[in-house]
Amino acid sequence: AYQEQEYRDIPLVRRAVQTADLDAADFLAEEEEGWSVVLYDPILNGQRPLEPGCVMSILNPALQEYDGGGCSLTGLSFQENAYHNAGLFAQVGVLPRAGEALAGSLFVHDLILVEPSATATGCAGAVIGRVEENGSFTGENLRVENPKITVTAPADGAAGGLAGSLAGGSLRGEIQVEGPEVSAEKGDAGGLAGRMKSVGLGEQQLAVTEPAVTVKNG
Repeated sequence: AYQEQEYRDIPLVRRAVQTADLDAADFLAEEEEGWSVVLYDPILNGQRPLEPGCVMSILNPALQEYDGGGCSLTGLSFQENAYHNAGLFAQVGVLPRAGEALAGSLFVHDLILVEPSATATGCAGAVIGRVEENGSFTGENLRVENPKITVTAPADGAAGGLAGSLAGGSLRGEIQVEGPEVSAEKGDAGGLAGRMKSVGLGEQQLAVTEPAVTVKNG
């Protein structure tokens, strides 16, 4: 119903494929004062202005698969969405307090994130901020290099090098997080994920190297 009402006249993109390496320095270099780069968010009007040099964390109810094609995204800084989650993808699932349908499942694979950063007051991770219990996230063949992830509040927030809070789905293939710098004012933090629940670990090679994790409770 959500898609029919809001997007009945717009072609829905259910699968996206990255075909080249992208560096934030290339398309933000000529950013004019007062301008921002914005990634798709259906509730953009509810957002505060983007910080200079930031991009909006993706929140797309239709997208089911992101194929990185073995390519990289370099130097992206992700700002939280209106639900206070941040990452390349903000979240998957329905937020109980919002009561509206968001993406139910998401498959992200064969992607490299180089020196990403994400800051939120809810949940934050380089690839995805938050996966609700009624959502599902599958990550396969992902590498994150030197991410800087920060969550400032509240007590139930979560910060992780790959994902903030994972409450459903699986990780498989080669999953690598190198040199994560993760901090949470309150809540949970980890080199891979701040919180994990009901996440399947199939045939995969998982490595988290040289993590720097800080949690300040209170």
